[in-house]
Amino acid sequence: MCWTYFKCLLICLTITTIKCEQQNPLIKTESCVYKGSVGQSNGVTLLSWKGIRYGQPPIGDLRFKPPQPTICTNNKIIDATVSTNLCPQLLLQPLMSGNVIRNGINMSEDCLQLSIWVPLLSDEKATKTLPYRTLIVLPGGNFETNLLVDKDFDDGSVLAARGGIIVVTVQHRLGVLGFTYTDNPETPGNLGLLDQSLALQWIKSNIVFFGGDPSLLTIYGQGSGSLSSVIVNILNPQPSSPNNLNRFILSSGFPVPGACEDKATAFQRFVWLSEQVGCQPTSYSIETGTMLSCLRSLPFETLLKGQATLNSRLSTVSSGLFQVTTKPTAGTSNFPKCIYDLNDAQVSKRGLNILMLNMEDEGSTYLSPSRSIEGLAPSPKGDDILSYVRFIENQTLLFMGQPIELLETIVPLYYSELLDGYEVGLKESLVQLVGDRLVYCPSHLSGLSFASSGSTVHQGLITYTPTVNYFKGDVNKYGNIFDSTFGARTGLDYWLIMGKPYLDPSSSDQDKWMSNELIRLVSDFVKTEEIPWPPLLPLSNEQVVPFEYDLDIKNPYKPLRKSDRYFDCKSWKPFIWPGNVSPTK
Repeated sequence: MCWTYFKCLLICLTITTIKCEQQNPLIKTESCVYKGSVGQSNGVTLLSWKGIRYGQPPIGDLRFKPPQPTICTNNKIIDATVSTNLCPQLLLQPLMSGNVIRNGINMSEDCLQLSIWVPLLSDEKATKTLPYRTLIVLPGGNFETNLLVDKDFDDGSVLAARGGIIVVTVQHRLGVLGFTYTDNPETPGNLGLLDQSLALQWIKSNIVFFGGDPSLLTIYGQGSGSLSSVIVNILNPQPSSPNNLNRFILSSGFPVPGACEDKATAFQRFVWLSEQVGCQPTSYSIETGTMLSCLRSLPFETLLKGQATLNSRLSTVSSGLFQVTTKPTAGTSNFPKCIYDLNDAQVSKRGLNILMLNMEDEGSTYLSPSRSIEGLAPSPKGDDILSYVRFIENQTLLFMGQPIELLETIVPLYYSELLDGYEVGLKESLVQLVGDRLVYCPSHLSGLSFASSGSTVHQGLITYTPTVNYFKGDVNKYGNIFDSTFGARTGLDYWLIMGKPYLDPSSSDQDKWMSNELIRLVSDFVKTEEIPWPPLLPLSNEQVVPFEYDLDIKNPYKPLRKSDRYFDCKSWKPFIWPGNVSPTK
């Protein structure tokens, strides 16, 4: 055994030192030594290090406190060959069978971990790409769960191999363990966001030892991962975080309605949680310190059960949209701003390069799978369309109590051509309406804001529908909300970009082809910051020409005519950005 340079197996270009020991390469950083693994993916040799702790386990007195950096002693070799622990979490009700604790997957509060995949390319390719560009992956799940969790939920091997980039996947605290706000300086809330910030700091300091360039980092956030990456790195950059993070891939993000909550509401959730698990001494006395001590003494399973009960307590109907009871708290000392504070002043200080992706049918994932769409309301006829949508509003809080006058401006956009009894059109219109309200239009309007303030923004719409059901389980049991008739749904973006079709034997060749196209799109952006279609173009009057491209196997990179849904999104602005807060002028 001897020390050699980064071509431990294949590469001759030197970046750092690795000790080759059979199939377990050792990476030596400034303070730690990590034992990794060697494997193959799509004909490419990969080095991987899994379950690297970037923070100390937040257990005991550290529960509900900001993360503390990990400490290495005596150059002890740390085993990084085992997959990361899953942070304690619940299933989101619309995805499976209700808010139940996950079984069969290793969950632990010792989960402030990340995993790294490094491709070993041929000498010719390596010369052109080293040091490697790095993509940091933040999966979604509405701050309560990892949306597509399975045994390979954080597997970045396919993306690293086919994209020729380093892939880093990050775990952070979720649910009540990650987003409980106590109005106490020692437990400031937004712990999941602070975890993310510490992870980025670790990557910035250590990625060079894995062959990466710390000045060329890109963040890929899906869903709530997209939202959190903006909150942490654009709106509220932390003193300890990398100060040159300017490249972002934001996918199915910006679910603005209810994305954050105020401190008073968040504190009330803390009180209710304490009540649910027996940690509030009396009904008339709120003793934060005593309540925290009690909560720290309980197993995390008890806290998750309390969270599940809280979900039911706060939900108006069991069949509505995602019932998220834990989310970022706005107005705190560490994260004073939420996404509603997005405006030109916030983003004009630094030029950003942003790729924004959305799914064509975002709304289908957000509707209840417990019954089919037909069960949500009687089939409307003619003038009854408005009453029908108001019924949906009552079931889902879709319009957040906005006046009927605003509702009347929205409904014709989706139902003006609906024929009596045309059920398919009814469902498709509802899916688009919900998706526009919750994801697509907030994302689109935010992109216009970034572009008008000097950032380079490309927008793409993924319209491809895979041939397999990427949610595991019996689809028929939960209604037809996830079958192919509901199209390109939220979460498919992550499934395709991470190369999951190459890991799923039931995937078709078409699924793999589309996955490869998106991997190429993403990796080219990471390596060159280039996208093969025009960006949003700001004009002198602070308006933006909304270019958007259709991403599908039938006609990849087909331009949409001036973003077909752009004008619908303008009508949604009073719902998405209430009051005087607006991302566009």
